[in-house]
Amino acid sequence: MVNSFLQSSYTTLLSLPRFQMAFFFSGDRRTVFDFATFSEMPEGFFVPDGMTIDAEDNIWVAVFGAGAVYNINPHTGKHIRTVKVPSPNTTSVAFGGPNLDELFIVSAREYLTPEIREKFPDAGYTFRVTGLDVKGTPMHSAYFSN
Repeated sequence: MVNSFLQSSYTTLLSLPRFQMAFFFSGDRRTVFDFATFSEMPEGFFVPDGMTIDAEDNIWVAVFGAGAVYNINPHTGKHIRTVKVPSPNTTSVAFGGPNLDELFIVSAREYLTPEIREKFPDAGYTFRVTGLDVKGTPMHSAYFSN
């Protein structure tokens, strides 16, 4: 599946040892979001991972190692909100439900030590978040052939 975000915008993630940035391109606008200077980012290893867009054209980025999804305005680079889940490794995010007003956050259980797995027994689950007062955009299928 291809998220409609890819139809109107393009995002490149650059991961380097001490900083990580997201470059959002939409039409003639280019915005840089520096995850390294973002005060809510955890210490240690983290990687911006899967993302989606809402009906207001804002980006939702699952951050592996942060246990959270960050909502960012791609035109200004400003952080709007954070949605935390009881799993340290969030991997993807998508809107769903009959009205596209439910946020689904996927997490991973791999690479966790037995101690971390005990601390986060829900790691690896998919979480459903409601009550955000925001809707997603419909997703579209795409077929790529050689």
